[in-house]
Amino acid sequence: MLFVYLITREPARNWERDFARWAKELRKVTDDDEAGLESFINYSFARAKANFAERFDDAFRRLSYYGVQRYRLRYILAKLTQYIDEQAWDSPTYRQLNRYTNKTVHIEHILSETPTAELRDAFDKSDEYEDYVVRLGNLTLLEDTINSSIRNDSYTEKMPGYKQSSFLLTKSLAEKPHVGSDTRLNRAVADLIQFECWNSQMIQKRQDMLTALARKVWGMSTTSKDGVG
Repeated sequence: MLFVYLITREPARNWERDFARWAKELRKVTDDDEAGLESFINYSFARAKANFAERFDDAFRRLSYYGVQRYRLRYILAKLTQYIDEQAWDSPTYRQLNRYTNKTVHIEHILSETPTAELRDAFDKSDEYEDYVVRLGNLTLLEDTINSSIRNDSYTEKMPGYKQSSFLLTKSLAEKPHVGSDTRLNRAVADLIQFECWNSQMIQKRQDMLTALARKVWGMSTTSKDGVG
């Protein structure tokens, strides 16, 4: 819930007040009262998330490289990437967030951050290049060894590198993984989009996709204003 307050830029005095109230209410729930704890969560946290749902979506649809502190952007990309991997593999290996935040992992700009004149001119909205290049939809995590080999290439030239990534969210840009029928992997990547080209529409489409994914990661997708999932 704290992240929801932070990403929606809720004034600190408001969420500090809410947490103080919840702490007081939670102290009334005994250790063996599971029903009481569930009721508290549904009424308090779920209801609060429902009230912030529209602001949460709006924040993610506008999120960009310079819109939040760098460490928070890395955290957001790490959580989104980790969620897909956890859903696919269900292994302790993917439960450590450090796997996605360590120094060997780079924040990749799919549309090059330092383009050649040719790449810039080829972009469908070249006069808005600086705006699109920093959008969340244009960002993904990538292993540094792969990133160093594709730095300023076009999207088509970068695709083979993305296919080599161990991060499914990045890999699925160029190739959606598929194994068997109705497997954990297939279900995990079902809503991810594979992109054959990269332009302003694709960046916006991926930003919308990541917004929908963020709802799942932070438990915003099944809440209602009545606090009932």
